Amino acid sequence: MLIARLGSVGTTASFADDVDLALDPEPVTASATAVEGGYLVEVTARSYVRDVALLADRLAPDAVADDALVDLVAGESASILVTTQADGLEDGLTRFPILRTANDLRRRR
Repeated sequence: MLIARLGSVGTTASFADDVDLALDPEPVTASATAVEGGYLVEVTARSYVRDVALLADRLAPDAVADDALVDLVAGESASILVTTQADGLEDGLTRFPILRTANDLRRRR
């Protein structure tokens, strides 16, 4: 892995396909809080996590996440805002199959 950071901007690069990396199959913790107009989902990496994505429209057809395919190293966090009119989505937004990562490829192998 090559990880480059300059302030709040960064990138990661691997030298193997995602399915060949020894990625942790349970790399994140997450919490969701209802906010005006939707939910704020906080995702924190326990280990390197590739391509964090929230498939929020699986829970509510009008749900849209403001960010996707986020890479995080251990200890880093990302905040993803989900806009929707639906109520009661807190639990669903924080777990599989709505909260997905490329690390899931190792879990399913």
